[in-house]
Amino acid sequence: MKWPWSRPSRGDAIAIALLIAIVTVFAFAAVKHAGWGRPTGFGPEWDCTNVGHGDPVCVKKPAANSGSPAPAR
Repeated sequence: MKWPWSRPSRGDAIAIALLIAIVTVFAFAAVKHAGWGRPTGFGPEWDCTNVGHGDPVCVKKPAANSGSPAPAR
């Protein structure tokens, strides 16, 4: 029985392997760096917690203490 296509050559196999590698890198980058871990549009100064039902509850983190007292007036 004669198949309608010929066997893939070495160049075809290399091209397929490179294509699979490129698609894998792009898929990894899309999943890793898409920002899906942040549930809201707030910045890093916000702490958001998922409460189970409904929208997450977000609270702004307190400002870091600089160590120096407030100036006296």
